[in-house]
Amino acid sequence: MLLLYLQISDNFDGKGVITGGGNSLNLTFDSSSQGCADSDSAPATITIKGSAKITGGTGKYAGASGTLTVKGTFDINSKGIVNSSESTSFTLDLAGNIITK
Repeated sequence: MLLLYLQISDNFDGKGVITGGGNSLNLTFDSSSQGCADSDSAPATITIKGSAKITGGTGKYAGASGTLTVKGTFDINSKGIVNSSESTSFTLDLAGNIITK
């Protein structure tokens, strides 16, 4: 039996903020970062992988810099119904070095 596994992938870039405990960390994702779906229609699991540059922050992360490796997943369950919304869990693992001032 031959089993094929197809993933639909696309590169992305953009900015994000991680907050907690009165502190925040600003990130800019590298344009080589990817989001890959395990199906071309819902339901689907999206896997994210790539790198993010730390561009500062607030509180104990004010002036922070560094680079993080990013890996994560989330699920899409709705079938794209117009004017609908969906809430889902998002799991994200970050690894790297944070340089603080």
